[in-house]
This record gives sequence, structure tokens and C-alpha cells, in this order.
Amino acid sequence: MHAHTLSRLLFLLLLPAMMLLMAGCKNARLAPPLSEEEVAELTEDQPEVFVPRGGALGFDQFEALHLGMPQEEALAELERICGKLEVYEGGWRHKDATFRGCVIENDDGSQTVIRGGFWPFNDDRLSTLELKSRSLTPGLVRARFSQVAGPLEEDLPRRGTLMMASDRYRLFANWDDGGQGPTHLTIGYQSDLFD
Repeated sequence: MHAHTLSRLLFLLLLPAMMLLMAGCKNARLAPPLSEEEVAELTEDQPEVFVPRGGALGFDQFEALHLGMPQEEALAELERICGKLEVYEGGWRHKDATFRGCVIENDDGSQTVIRGGFWPFNDDRLSTLELKSRSLTPGLVRARFSQVAGPLEEDLPRRGTLMMASDRYRLFANWDDGGQGPTHLTIGYQSDLFD
């Protein structure tokens, strides 16, 4: 066999394998989806967690806050909730962003942390919301986000953490005390949504 024919044959044999491998890598970021029955079971008599509001998402615990709010309006609502706002700079990873929020002491001795992130890619509108408070199961968080986020491009449930994304929103969740403590949720826009 000629070298040209042999290399062409080898290419034709390897092409399908490479395409399968590439498809497998892309799908490695998607866990098997929850069935309708699983979603119904996980969410029965449970909090909404994420609520569509103002054309975007917010948390059910804070009715007047949602992603996409103009900075002044969001800051006024955060001040109403918090009293005094703490300012957090974005640090080396998010150097252009600013975060404002507070720690709320609850009557039962627990704490609720609420923080809003304002990013230049979205005209300094509220682009991330962080909440750390009640204990929610990973299954409930996963089910509720999948109900409101749209078709998922990323769904990575891991022990103690959860990362999910649609073409519009991202979620990162983690749990204190090995998954038994308060849930820390961060929702935000995909940064390339506004390119």
C-alpha cells in the first residue's frame, strides 16, 4: 500500500474516534438530568429558592432583589435589608467588580449573609447575588435551578459542591460542615452574555 493511501485510511479510521472523544469531553460537564419524578420528589413542600423576577433571577428570601437591577436601586434595597453595607473589592480574580452586602444576625442565633456583585461587563448592574443562610439539600438546589435557568450547558454535582450553568445564568453552591451546614449560593449572569 502506498504511504498516501495508508495515511488516508488511518485518518478515516481515527476521525470517528476523535469526534466521539470530543463529544464525550463536552458532555462530561453534564451529569444525567433529573427526571420529572425526581424533581417533583425533591421539590415537594420545599422552598422555591430561585425566583424569576424582573426578567431575571432572584432568591425567594429577598423579594425586591434580582439580577440585572440598576446599581442604585440594588444598593438601596441592600441598605434596606442590611442597614449598613460592607464593601468588598473584587480582589485579584475579579479586580473590576465590587461587592456590597452584610451579615444579618437572625433571632435563632444563626446568620444570613447577603452580597451583591456589580460588574462592568453589565454596566455595573447587579450581576451576581450571594446568599448563605438556611440549609438546603444539594438535590433541592439542583432541581430548583434546573426549573428556572433554561437548558443546562453545565451540571456538575459533586460532594459538597454544585456547579450549574445555562446560556444565561451560572450557579455555584457549596455546603458547610461536610454538606450538613448552611448552604452558600451564588447566582449570576454568564459574563459573555453581554458581549
